[in-house]
Amino acid sequence: MNSIRAELKALKGDVRAISPLLGEIMMIGVLLVIAISLIIVVYNTAWPTPEVAGVNIVIEGARVGSSNLTIVHMGGEAVVNAFAPASSPAYYINGTIFNDIEVKINGEVFEGWASLNGDRVTKSDFSAGDELRLGLSHELVQGDCISVIYVPYAKILARAMV
Repeated sequence: MNSIRAELKALKGDVRAISPLLGEIMMIGVLLVIAISLIIVVYNTAWPTPEVAGVNIVIEGARVGSSNLTIVHMGGEAVVNAFAPASSPAYYINGTIFNDIEVKINGEVFEGWASLNGDRVTKSDFSAGDELRLGLSHELVQGDCISVIYVPYAKILARAMV
C-alpha cells in the first residue's frame, strides 16, 4: 500500500507548466479552425460555383448526308441571352447569331443560315418549345460531332454524333 502511495506522489510532482501549455495549444487549434472556416466562407461567397440552367435540348436531323439540323428546347429554364437577334438580313450566313449559346460541328461554329421557330431570329432567349433550325454549308458525314454549348461556362448542353 505504501508503494502505491509513493508511486502516486512521484507522479504528481511539479505539473504547473502543463496547464498553460495545453491552453495555448487549444487556443491555436481554435484559431486555426476559425481561420479555415472564414476562408471557406469567403471563397464560396466571392467565387460561387458556376450554375447552368437546367435545360433539356435535343439535336434532330444529325444523319449522314443531311445539311439541316434542328435544335429543340424540350423544357427546363430558358437560356437567357442565347442569340443576337436579327436586324437584317433576315437569316444569318455564319455563327454571328450566337451570344451565350453556340452550335459547333467538329469544334467549329457552324456556317450557314439559321431560323428560330420558322422565322428570323427576333428574340434573344431560347425558351421551352423553341426550335432553332440550321442550314449547314456542307452535308454531314459519318463521324461528325454536333455540340450545343453554353458559352459562359463552356458547358455542353447537348451532343450528337452522325
